[in-house]
Amino acid sequence: MTFFQISMMAIIASVVVVGLLFVVFGEYTVRRLRKNPEVKDVLGFEYVSGRDIINVGMALSLPRKLMRKARQSKLSFMFADADILYQYTSRVDRWLARIFTYLFFLTSFGTLFIVILHNFKLI
Repeated sequence: MTFFQISMMAIIASVVVVGLLFVVFGEYTVRRLRKNPEVKDVLGFEYVSGRDIINVGMALSLPRKLMRKARQSKLSFMFADADILYQYTSRVDRWLARIFTYLFFLTSFGTLFIVILHNFKLI
């Protein structure tokens, strides 16, 4: 098997895991946050269905200082408010958010990197 085939199998496996984590995190954490009237409006702009799951994951997994800086920018309406979300989530929710978010971005950028390398015939 070539490196490209092995990397594609790894990408497919990680996409399946990320998909499962997306559903679990969305049902377990974000659904509960959507039902809370105090948190409902700070989940960020949802221009695509399910985008609020990624917004909440980013708010709970990225450093608070970075999220506070993002909330002060002109595009602040796109980001979830991490300070409010921390009040209404448990440690398990935050760990699930970190695992989901980091694996989501690792899979996304890894896929992009492998496709670019393959298109330029480097692998």
